[in-house]
Amino acid sequence: MLEKEQKEQKEQKEQKEQKEQKEQLYYDEEGIAQVTEQITDAYISGVIEQDDEQKRR
Repeated sequence: MLEKEQKEQKEQKEQKEQKEQKEQLYYDEEGIAQVTEQITDAYISGVIEQDDEQKRR
């Protein structure tokens, strides 16, 4: 009986850890997408400004 309870607790712990890992991965993907978008926007803005400056010269 004790072994069965320990096995169930171990399985529950493993399931909880897997769920936490999946949640962390989800947030990481979201964060990466946001940062990538910010970098892209900044790069595009910089490129546009740079082109304007070169045309003025």
